[in-house]
Amino acid sequence: MIPAGKAPATRKCRSQAARTAETRSRLIDATIGCLIEIGYARTRTGGPSASARVFLMDPPYHFGTRERLLGAALDEIYAPLERPVVASLEELPSGESRVEGLVELMWIAFEAPELKAVVELWLAAANKPDVGWAVWPEAGAFDRAIHPLAE
Repeated sequence: MIPAGKAPATRKCRSQAARTAETRSRLIDATIGCLIEIGYARTRTGGPSASARVFLMDPPYHFGTRERLLGAALDEIYAPLERPVVASLEELPSGESRVEGLVELMWIAFEAPELKAVVELWLAAANKPDVGWAVWPEAGAFDRAIHPLAE
């Protein structure tokens, strides 16, 4: 029974699409965290599930396979990087100072903790074809966006 003068707490209802998007986002973030902290070889579906506080069956439900989850994680890392990298490349001068600018951009990229996750996925993709089909399209799209400007 609700005490007099107290309104019942309203619970914000979220749509199924919003709940799905939140679960997918938590799984991707947890996967990236696992890749950074423990590497590809020790990242199993259960690790990101526990970190994201979701059911163990959520990754297969939302992504189909572990490899698709890994590809989505790579896309999540690349997505916010592409625009600033392209903008930085467009602003670089030509000639020898362009090379210096490119090196500086590379140092910035290599300092990002997410780079460890990217390298883990690149190495896994190079050695495991089932990972490669999920990782290389994401890596290729990023490379195609920045390669002409870097040249």
